[in-house]
Amino acid sequence: MKKRVYIAGGGGMLGEAFYQVFKDEFEIKVTDIDLNASWISFLDFRDYNAYRNELLSFRPDYLFHLGAHTSLEYCEEDIADAYLTNTIAVENAVKLSNELDIPFL
Repeated sequence: MKKRVYIAGGGGMLGEAFYQVFKDEFEIKVTDIDLNASWISFLDFRDYNAYRNELLSFRPDYLFHLGAHTSLEYCEEDIADAYLTNTIAVENAVKLSNELDIPFL
């Protein structure tokens, strides 16, 4: 049985690279708010309950949380969204990985 990897915020170049490297060896679920590839399903990881439900449903062996705002200008303009995305969502991902007792990247 293949190990399961959940990649949150995997719609960018890094997520695609992870997907390409791991897709044959692991069962992969990739989510993002931008559905720019057929292998990505929707999740806004800022929604704690939706994130938790996704993880409880998929039961991954590993959680990769890759999503973040990377534009400094955007983060300075929309501090609340940047904080929710880059801080609170990551804290929630750590909390969820601890709850599921799985490694977090």
